[in-house]
Amino acid sequence: MEETAYPNIGSIATIDVVVIDNKKSITAAIGFMVKRNVRDIVVYDSHDNSYAILIANDLIRSKIHGIDFESPLSSLDLPPLAKLDYTMSILELMENIEDIKEYTSVVENGKLVGIISYSDIIANLEPKLLVRNKKLADIVTYYRGKTAEMNEPTIDVISRMAYSSDNAIVVLEGPYPTGSFTTKDFLKLAYNRADFGQPIKNYMTSPVTSMNVDKTVGDAVDYMQKSDSKRVIVTDKDSKFVGIVTQKDLLRMGYNKWIDYMQGQNTLLSKVNKNLKDENYKLEGVANYDFLTRLYNRSKFADFIGHEIKTIKRYGGKLFSVFLLDIDFFKKINDTYGHLAGDMVLKELADLLKLSLRESDIISRWGGEEFITLLPSTSIDNASMIAEKIRKNIEAHTFSRDDIKATCSFGVAEYRAGETEEALFKRVDEALYRAKEGGRNRVELSA
Repeated sequence: MEETAYPNIGSIATIDVVVIDNKKSITAAIGFMVKRNVRDIVVYDSHDNSYAILIANDLIRSKIHGIDFESPLSSLDLPPLAKLDYTMSILELMENIEDIKEYTSVVENGKLVGIISYSDIIANLEPKLLVRNKKLADIVTYYRGKTAEMNEPTIDVISRMAYSSDNAIVVLEGPYPTGSFTTKDFLKLAYNRADFGQPIKNYMTSPVTSMNVDKTVGDAVDYMQKSDSKRVIVTDKDSKFVGIVTQKDLLRMGYNKWIDYMQGQNTLLSKVNKNLKDENYKLEGVANYDFLTRLYNRSKFADFIGHEIKTIKRYGGKLFSVFLLDIDFFKKINDTYGHLAGDMVLKELADLLKLSLRESDIISRWGGEEFITLLPSTSIDNASMIAEKIRKNIEAHTFSRDDIKATCSFGVAEYRAGETEEALFKRVDEALYRAKEGGRNRVELSA
């Protein structure tokens, strides 16, 4: 494996970037996405010459919250588009794969020159990194995926997609996969103003292509590339649904294999040479921790919530609460002080949360400038008092760089016996939304 085998990301990026001005309406963006058959679009702000990314899940959340799709894109609180320098090699990219979004901008001298996706990365990895002969049975158990029953209302199904990183739902008839519904399908329905009260079976794509667990990673990669798919549905010998293997799963596996390979070499490349002694630690934590803040990541937090719910169902006991916080006007901090200062605020806020919470509480970076906390054996009243105390601490805090001041909005919810993780996340997100709509820098409780 020689360095020359790895092109820089500028040479493999997609240069035909779909961009829309943020003065255009949300409806216009949906139409643009449907016509170009994409689930993400770059939104340009001519006022400050910046770019953000609009993904289909943002539109699903907007639909659920009843936002008028005739509103301008500037009315949405969109995350800035992450940037990578066009000279970076794929090898260097693999070091930071957990921080790479499905679509990331490639820049040259600060100017947007293309977009790089998971598909681009996978297509240019050496086969030995993807372990093409590994059986799907060995990796599919790590991620089951989201499912729905055929007669579920479509609005309930998209609600599940809105509060997760999933871009697809597998529709089951009993234990058998009979259809799929993706964020692209949602875009088409929204564009055509379809009735979301109809059962998902009316809108799903059927039949679906699946792979047996005995198939290999190589088979999955070939299928994804030929069909331009982001995932493979995996079934057992009886054609019953087992789970999903996504492009992100393959990249994580490639990363782990890359670490193994690099540790066996006598001569390491650039960044790897500096970090190799820490790679064992990094390999352990990459699947569970957020790279920037060193808090648990969203996936690991979902594991904790799932375990808590299973424990309550099996043994009973006290319920728990969660709160979700969002840094108010975080984009303004990035625009005013720069992204390095923004990163500092995120890291310092993470430390502040650790100091303000109990040892039994579990904190996670939920995504972007959002953080979520699990409070075991805690009622919503006590959770709201804890959130209010933290809100005041943050408001009084002066961040160490540039004397930055920031506030946060909070949503709080208590788990209801029998409800799903998705229902809980939806309620806490809706409470956070009310806090932001109500003026920000406040705590709102779930109804």
